[in-house]
Amino acid sequence: MDTTMADPGITTGVPIAAGVVVDPSLTSGKKKMKAMVAVDDSDASLYALKWTVDHFFGRRGGGGGGLTRDSGDAREGTIVVLHVQQSIQGQFYQIGSVEAVSKLLGEKSAKIIARAVEVCSGSSATVESMVVEGEAKEMICTVAEKIHPDMAVVGSRGLGKIKRAFLGSVSDYCAHHLDCPVLIVKPRAQVI
Repeated sequence: MDTTMADPGITTGVPIAAGVVVDPSLTSGKKKMKAMVAVDDSDASLYALKWTVDHFFGRRGGGGGGLTRDSGDAREGTIVVLHVQQSIQGQFYQIGSVEAVSKLLGEKSAKIIARAVEVCSGSSATVESMVVEGEAKEMICTVAEKIHPDMAVVGSRGLGKIKRAFLGSVSDYCAHHLDCPVLIVKPRAQVI
């Protein structure tokens, strides 16, 4: 059994090990996959979303370099685009009232979701979007418990060891707390 990933640009939340059995319906096209992809305003999260679309669902006409619906390789399913909006409770803002801050955060969330939906355009998947409020790592896990995705996808910002130790990593937290497989997509190194 091959236990390696073909694309070095990704890592999984739980190492692939001998004896791990993949549900054959996920690769045979019989079951429609549901992938939950967490997005924020970072390029890393949008790259993770694009990677998921291209490698798991494909695009009509083949744009994106992954699976194509026209070739019959693309898989139908659902992508749940999840954005966790920062909670304003307990925060101090100098820009105005709670209502004004709430409105600004709502507008920012709408822009993030719009960009994410654009990334998914042309895919063979049905796209659903959700915006929730709270701590990102905790809310990703809470939503996953409710919607039961086949897979959760998060981007990796590439925090160094020290920053990750002090700030914590959303991807690390999800990998250790979610019941479903977690795919952590690392952006490819930029070639200069």
